Amino acid sequence: LTSLTGLEGLTSIGGNVTIGGNDALISLTGLNNISIINGDLRLVVSEMLGQYSGNPSLISLTGLEGLDSIVGALWIGQNIALTNLTGLENLISIGSHLLIGSNDSLINLTGLENLTSIGGNISIRGNDALINLTGLENLTSMEGNLSVGGPNYLGSGNPSLTSLTGLDNLTTIGGNLSISITSILTSLTGLGNLTTIDGDLSIGEKTYAGSYYGNPGLINLTGIENLSSIGGDLIIGDNDALTNLTGLENLTSIGGDITFGGNESLTSLSGLVGLTSINGSLRIGDVNNSGTPYGNPNLLNLVGLDNVTSISDMLIIRGNASLTDLTGLDNLNFLGGVLHINSNDSLTSLAGLDNVTSIGGISIYHNNSLLNLMGLSGLTSIGGNITLGGNDALTSLSGLENINSIEGNLSIGSYSNGNFHGNDALISITGLDNVIAIGGDIDILGNEVLTNLLALGDIDSVEGDLWISSNEALTSISGLDNVASIGGYLSIQNNNALTSLTSLNNVTSIGGNLSIGHNDALASLSGLDNLTFIGGRLSISGNTELTSLTSLYNLNSINGNLWVYDNPTLISLTGLENIVAGSIENLKVYNNTSLSTCEVQSICDYLLIPNSSSIIYDNAPGCNSQEEVEEACLNTMVEEINRTEKYSIYPNPVTDVATFSSSKITSFELFDMMGTLMISRNSNKVDMSNLNPGVYFVIGFDKSLKPLYEGKIIKK
Repeated sequence: LTSLTGLEGLTSIGGNVTIGGNDALISLTGLNNISIINGDLRLVVSEMLGQYSGNPSLISLTGLEGLDSIVGALWIGQNIALTNLTGLENLISIGSHLLIGSNDSLINLTGLENLTSIGGNISIRGNDALINLTGLENLTSMEGNLSVGGPNYLGSGNPSLTSLTGLDNLTTIGGNLSISITSILTSLTGLGNLTTIDGDLSIGEKTYAGSYYGNPGLINLTGIENLSSIGGDLIIGDNDALTNLTGLENLTSIGGDITFGGNESLTSLSGLVGLTSINGSLRIGDVNNSGTPYGNPNLLNLVGLDNVTSISDMLIIRGNASLTDLTGLDNLNFLGGVLHINSNDSLTSLAGLDNVTSIGGISIYHNNSLLNLMGLSGLTSIGGNITLGGNDALTSLSGLENINSIEGNLSIGSYSNGNFHGNDALISITGLDNVIAIGGDIDILGNEVLTNLLALGDIDSVEGDLWISSNEALTSISGLDNVASIGGYLSIQNNNALTSLTSLNNVTSIGGNLSIGHNDALASLSGLDNLTFIGGRLSISGNTELTSLTSLYNLNSINGNLWVYDNPTLISLTGLENIVAGSIENLKVYNNTSLSTCEVQSICDYLLIPNSSSIIYDNAPGCNSQEEVEEACLNTMVEEINRTEKYSIYPNPVTDVATFSSSKITSFELFDMMGTLMISRNSNKVDMSNLNPGVYFVIGFDKSLKPLYEGKIIKK
């Protein structure tokens, strides 16, 4: 098939027209009398597995001269001999999309000169010889997106495109404008009349992997000088030759985010002088999906943002290796979201943020030259979290002196992917001295030279978790002296110089787990003397110098597991005796090579609970197995019971019936060790023949119901 001769009688088509996969077709002659197509016109056909096939010998669109309206879309793809669109000169409107892709010889769009209306998107991609967009001159506005370059199923960039000439009369785009993968495009000449983009403007298109398809030859944004409004986001990414943003001076309104990432030569943000506020986030540097920063390595300062006073969402400054301070943000006073500053290797100062008085949170990490936080002195409260981690040169928190409250978490150091990211030079947290309230967690993690927490002296409670771990030089936790309660867990781990917990003397309750582990210099738990309640697990492990738990003697409930293991110098569990056995869910006592005394009341009572779960092994004789502990418990209970003087009950232990020693006792109540009433009877004898073996508690009363005897009784 070389032509469509024979179809001359057709004047209109009620549905779609698809012409594709015709290797010999050189002309559309035969369709000359068609004026309207009520569906799509597709000069490409979709085959299996997402493959498309055009008409490789088609050299022109001659034959479509009568066509003035396409109600659906116009697709022109994989027609590798086609050099222009001559033949479509009378086409006035396309109701849906215009897609022109992978036409390897197409030089321009000549033939579309009378096209004035497009109801959908325009996509021009993968046309290797296309040098300009001549042919679209009568298009003044469009409702959908305009994509020049970028990947899709009909191809990617337009590597020969040298200008956007052809779009000269376009004033409004109802959707997005995306320009990407144009190897030699040096400017945006051709967009001189464009004033409004209702969607996003992307100079460089972000991929699903989080990196960009940019325009490596673009050296400036000249040609877009009349653009005043972007309804969505402004994205400028991976334009390796772009040095500044000159061309955007008349831009006064952006409805969404601004992102600059991966622009290798960008040294300045000059060109944004018209912006006074940003309704979304400002990202100076981006990140790909694997978490690798994608910054602007030669950006020297933030001059160009001088007139911006507010950012509604986040301010992210990431991966800008030459940036030394934040000069250019001097008029910014409001930041509704989080301040993220990370992986800026030359950043020494936050100067430029001095006028910020309101902020949603602070996250500053992996800035290897940052010395302090001067520049944040205008802040009095933080609406979210403060996270500071991996800032190797940070020696103090100077700059935070005026903050009195943090609504979220305070994290000095962070933990991710199995590693701690502390601040290796931080010797003091001075700067937090005026903080009186923290609404979330406190994490002090991986700070190698930090010796104390004195700056937290005004904190009287921790609403969330308190996690102190891997601070090699921390000798005490002085600074937490006024804390009375911890709402979440308390974890003190891997602080090899820590010798004392005495600053926790006022803590009476912990809402979650208590974990004290691998603190090589900690000899006792002195400081936890007033602790009465733990809402979760109690775990004491790997403390090589710990000899005593006596400071836990006021603890009466843990509501979780009780684990004591790998403490080689611990000799006794004394201190745990007052924990109610019913609050222990699981017991593990193992590999404490000096531990010989485990028969404290709580452990003995727990082992007598039917179906209780316990693991006891590799401790010293007397506590080397569950059987050894149970025997020691039995001996202790009998000794305690035999000390009763005036009244008694016998035999004890008992097989079936026990009798009170005095006839004055006329009734009794018998409870199990969980506090459940098992028997209540008017009798001097206690019949336990139907009860399970174990320890019970009995109260004997006289005729006036005055208790004369209280004590434990063992059912064998």
